[in-house]
Amino acid sequence: MSGIDRRTLLGAAGAGLVLAGCNPKSGKHKTEMVGTCRLHGQSVRDKMPYVLGNTKSFVPDRLCIVYLKFASGRMKVRRTYLDITSSTNIPAALLTELKRISPWGAPDSIKDRNDLHPIKLSGQRIVAIYLDNNRNDIRFSYKRGGTIQQEDESYAHTIRFTQYSGEDPDNIIRKNHAFFNVRKILLSGVTGPMQSPEVFLLDYWNTNEIGNKIEVVSGEQDTEYVYSMNIKLEMAAPVPGSSTSPQLWIPVIVDPDTGNMGAEP
Repeated sequence: MSGIDRRTLLGAAGAGLVLAGCNPKSGKHKTEMVGTCRLHGQSVRDKMPYVLGNTKSFVPDRLCIVYLKFASGRMKVRRTYLDITSSTNIPAALLTELKRISPWGAPDSIKDRNDLHPIKLSGQRIVAIYLDNNRNDIRFSYKRGGTIQQEDESYAHTIRFTQYSGEDPDNIIRKNHAFFNVRKILLSGVTGPMQSPEVFLLDYWNTNEIGNKIEVVSGEQDTEYVYSMNIKLEMAAPVPGSSTSPQLWIPVIVDPDTGNMGAEP
């Protein structure tokens, strides 16, 4: 492997961001292996809420970019936000920002954040998740080698919403009625130091279980809708004692909480 090893992942796990199962708790909450988490709320593969209340359409005005990179014994994270309109070329805007972020220079003090937990969203947004590693080392997990439909269906396991938060695993967290239309795009024009063209996108509708806009009241936590997101990855590992050096793919989960806390873009 190049640029990533088990110590890197263990170091990131020590920060509470990388887990080996959908539910991090042991004991009364049994850990479920990656990819088998039961559906919690509406599927992210659905294009829109199945109940339309006072929110009838998706009109995002910002793009939230989540940048992940495993290197130097830790997981690097950067979040940034861009204003967009209906005419914005999302792949081109993404590529421009990722090229700015990927050298890992000093963050922009106005719009960049060097943390992942939680991902705060204050209105309808497109969320873009980018993993800046060689796909032979660590990659998004989805069905490769099948039909286009089979691959598309597997994205519901690449990005998953689960019952328990790593922050408060004794309480069942909100069911998903806000994140939809999960899809993968490939960026053209990717150059070093960027290592992968893959980006996963999610539409955040900012809706509750009856399809209404979520209105957050300052200081009233029960008006905040917080969800537990699992981002499913796979890490390559050599098979010990093999002369041909085949690889196993070890499941890894990055598990930020996200939702409408009303405090950030």
